[in-house]
Amino acid sequence: QVKLKSLKSLFPYDTGLDKPLEYFSSVVLSKYPLKNSKVGNNHALITNLILDNTELTIIGIHLWTPILPNEFNLAIEGMETIKTLITNNNQNLILMGDLNMTSTSKRFTTFLKETNLYTYTSYKNPTSTWPTILPNFLGIQIDHVLFSKNFKVIRKKTTNHFGSNHRPLIVDLAF
Repeated sequence: QVKLKSLKSLFPYDTGLDKPLEYFSSVVLSKYPLKNSKVGNNHALITNLILDNTELTIIGIHLWTPILPNEFNLAIEGMETIKTLITNNNQNLILMGDLNMTSTSKRFTTFLKETNLYTYTSYKNPTSTWPTILPNFLGIQIDHVLFSKNFKVIRKKTTNHFGSNHRPLIVDLAF
Protein backbone atom coordinates (compact mmCIF):
# COMPACT_ATOMS: atom_id res chain seq x y z
CA GLN A 1 0.00 0.00 0.00
CA VAL A 2 2.92 2.33 0.71
CA LYS A 3 4.30 1.73 -2.79
CA LEU A 4 0.90 2.54 -4.32
CA LYS A 5 0.71 5.76 -2.30
CA SER A 6 4.08 6.76 -3.75
CA LEU A 7 2.33 7.04 -7.16
CA LYS A 8 0.08 9.84 -5.83
CA SER A 9 1.99 12.53 -7.79
CA LEU A 10 1.23 10.73 -11.08
CA PHE A 11 -2.27 9.57 -10.15
CA PRO A 12 -3.81 12.04 -7.70
CA TYR A 13 -7.21 10.25 -7.54
CA ASP A 14 -7.79 6.83 -6.00
CA THR A 15 -10.55 4.63 -4.69
CA GLY A 16 -9.55 4.15 -1.10
CA LEU A 17 -5.84 4.03 -0.41
CA ASP A 18 -6.66 5.79 2.86
CA LYS A 19 -8.33 2.58 4.15
CA PRO A 20 -6.70 -0.75 5.02
CA LEU A 21 -6.64 -3.14 2.07
CA GLU A 22 -7.57 -6.80 2.31
CA TYR A 23 -6.17 -9.66 0.23
CA PHE A 24 -8.98 -9.49 -2.38
CA SER A 25 -9.26 -5.66 -2.41
CA SER A 26 -8.92 -3.70 -5.65
CA VAL A 27 -7.66 -0.14 -6.07
CA VAL A 28 -8.03 2.28 -8.97
CA LEU A 29 -5.46 5.05 -9.44
CA SER A 30 -6.41 7.79 -11.88
CA LYS A 31 -5.25 11.06 -13.41
CA TYR A 32 -8.93 12.04 -13.59
CA PRO A 33 -11.44 12.60 -10.77
CA LEU A 34 -13.32 9.48 -9.71
CA LYS A 35 -16.93 9.53 -8.55
CA ASN A 36 -19.47 7.18 -7.02
CA SER A 37 -16.76 4.75 -5.86
CA LYS A 38 -18.07 1.82 -3.86
CA VAL A 39 -17.17 -1.74 -2.96
CA GLY A 40 -19.82 -4.39 -3.47
CA ASN A 41 -20.14 -8.14 -3.18
CA ASN A 42 -16.97 -10.22 -3.53
CA HIS A 43 -14.83 -7.09 -3.01
CA ALA A 44 -15.89 -5.80 -6.43
CA LEU A 45 -14.87 -2.16 -6.75
CA ILE A 46 -16.89 0.08 -9.03
CA THR A 47 -16.17 3.70 -9.85
CA ASN A 48 -16.89 6.23 -12.59
CA LEU A 49 -14.90 8.98 -14.22
CA ILE A 50 -15.62 11.64 -16.82
CA LEU A 51 -13.17 11.85 -19.71
CA ASP A 52 -13.80 14.18 -22.66
CA ASN A 53 -17.47 14.57 -21.61
CA THR A 54 -17.93 10.80 -21.60
CA GLU A 55 -18.67 8.83 -18.46
CA LEU A 56 -16.66 5.63 -18.05
CA THR A 57 -17.40 2.87 -15.56
CA ILE A 58 -14.46 0.96 -14.12
CA ILE A 59 -14.85 -2.30 -12.24
CA GLY A 60 -11.96 -3.90 -10.38
CA ILE A 61 -12.12 -7.37 -8.91
CA HIS A 62 -9.89 -10.18 -7.67
CA LEU A 63 -11.69 -13.44 -8.36
CA TRP A 64 -11.19 -16.45 -6.14
CA THR A 65 -8.71 -19.08 -7.37
CA PRO A 66 -10.74 -22.25 -8.04
CA ILE A 67 -8.11 -24.81 -7.00
CA LEU A 68 -10.23 -27.05 -4.79
CA PRO A 69 -13.74 -28.22 -5.79
CA ASN A 70 -15.45 -26.19 -3.03
CA GLU A 71 -13.58 -23.05 -4.16
CA PHE A 72 -14.95 -23.27 -7.69
CA ASN A 73 -18.32 -22.03 -6.37
CA LEU A 74 -16.59 -18.94 -4.92
CA ALA A 75 -15.04 -18.17 -8.32
CA ILE A 76 -18.42 -18.60 -10.02
CA GLU A 77 -20.06 -16.35 -7.41
CA GLY A 78 -17.51 -13.63 -8.19
CA MET A 79 -18.17 -13.98 -11.92
CA GLU A 80 -21.90 -13.63 -11.30
CA THR A 81 -21.23 -10.46 -9.29
CA ILE A 82 -19.37 -9.02 -12.28
CA LYS A 83 -22.16 -9.98 -14.69
CA THR A 84 -24.70 -8.19 -12.48
CA LEU A 85 -22.54 -5.06 -12.28
CA ILE A 86 -22.07 -5.05 -16.06
CA THR A 87 -25.78 -5.41 -16.68
CA ASN A 88 -26.50 -2.43 -14.41
CA ASN A 89 -23.95 -0.05 -15.96
CA ASN A 90 -23.38 1.93 -19.11
CA GLN A 91 -21.71 0.78 -22.30
CA ASN A 92 -18.39 2.56 -21.60
CA LEU A 93 -17.07 -0.16 -19.35
CA ILE A 94 -13.61 -1.32 -18.31
CA LEU A 95 -13.23 -4.41 -16.14
CA MET A 96 -9.82 -5.13 -14.68
CA GLY A 97 -8.21 -7.33 -12.12
CA ASP A 98 -6.88 -10.72 -11.21
CA LEU A 99 -9.52 -12.89 -12.85
CA ASN A 100 -7.57 -16.11 -12.21
CA MET A 101 -8.34 -17.29 -15.74
CA THR A 102 -6.04 -17.59 -18.73
CA SER A 103 -7.15 -16.05 -22.01
CA THR A 104 -7.26 -19.49 -23.63
CA SER A 105 -9.45 -21.17 -21.01
CA LYS A 106 -13.02 -22.18 -21.81
CA ARG A 107 -14.22 -20.39 -18.67
CA PHE A 108 -12.61 -17.13 -19.88
CA THR A 109 -13.90 -17.30 -23.46
CA THR A 110 -17.39 -18.15 -22.19
CA PHE A 111 -17.21 -15.22 -19.75
CA LEU A 112 -16.27 -12.83 -22.59
CA LYS A 113 -19.19 -14.06 -24.67
CA GLU A 114 -21.67 -13.80 -21.78
CA THR A 115 -20.57 -10.29 -20.78
CA ASN A 116 -20.05 -8.95 -24.32
CA LEU A 117 -16.59 -7.70 -23.31
CA TYR A 118 -13.37 -7.73 -25.31
CA THR A 119 -9.65 -8.05 -24.72
CA TYR A 120 -6.45 -8.19 -26.71
CA THR A 121 -4.08 -11.15 -26.72
CA SER A 122 -0.84 -11.37 -28.62
CA TYR A 123 0.95 -14.70 -28.93
CA LYS A 124 3.90 -12.89 -30.52
CA ASN A 125 4.29 -10.47 -27.57
CA PRO A 126 2.86 -12.26 -24.51
CA THR A 127 1.99 -10.33 -21.38
CA SER A 128 2.35 -12.97 -18.71
CA THR A 129 1.38 -11.58 -15.35
CA TRP A 130 1.98 -14.59 -13.11
CA PRO A 131 4.17 -15.87 -11.51
CA THR A 132 6.97 -13.34 -11.32
CA ILE A 133 9.49 -16.03 -10.34
CA LEU A 134 9.39 -17.22 -13.96
CA PRO A 135 10.46 -15.26 -17.04
CA ASN A 136 7.63 -13.65 -19.00
CA PHE A 137 7.71 -16.29 -21.75
CA LEU A 138 7.14 -19.12 -19.23
CA GLY A 139 4.35 -17.45 -17.27
CA ILE A 140 0.63 -17.09 -17.89
CA GLN A 141 -1.70 -14.13 -17.98
CA ILE A 142 -4.38 -14.31 -15.31
CA ASP A 143 -4.72 -10.55 -14.79
CA HIS A 144 -6.82 -8.85 -17.44
CA VAL A 145 -8.25 -5.58 -18.71
CA LEU A 146 -11.55 -6.22 -20.49
CA PHE A 147 -13.61 -3.54 -22.15
CA SER A 148 -16.82 -2.78 -24.04
CA LYS A 149 -16.81 -2.72 -27.83
CA ASN A 150 -16.30 1.04 -28.20
CA PHE A 151 -12.71 0.83 -26.88
CA LYS A 152 -9.59 0.02 -28.86
CA VAL A 153 -6.26 -1.22 -27.49
CA ILE A 154 -3.35 1.07 -28.28
CA ARG A 155 -0.69 -0.76 -26.26
CA LYS A 156 -0.48 -3.60 -23.75
CA LYS A 157 2.54 -4.50 -21.62
CA THR A 158 3.67 -5.69 -18.22
CA THR A 159 6.11 -3.89 -15.95
CA ASN A 160 8.16 -4.24 -12.75
CA HIS A 161 6.29 -6.26 -10.13
CA PHE A 162 7.37 -4.19 -7.09
CA GLY A 163 7.65 -7.32 -4.92
CA SER A 164 4.29 -8.85 -5.88
CA ASN A 165 3.92 -12.34 -7.31
CA HIS A 166 2.04 -10.66 -10.23
CA ARG A 167 3.41 -8.33 -12.89
CA PRO A 168 1.27 -5.21 -13.31
CA LEU A 169 -0.57 -5.15 -16.63
CA ILE A 170 -0.65 -1.77 -18.36
CA VAL A 171 -3.20 -1.34 -21.13
CA ASP A 172 -3.63 1.91 -23.04
CA LEU A 173 -7.16 2.22 -24.42
CA ALA A 174 -8.81 4.73 -26.75
CA PHE A 175 -12.50 5.28 -27.41
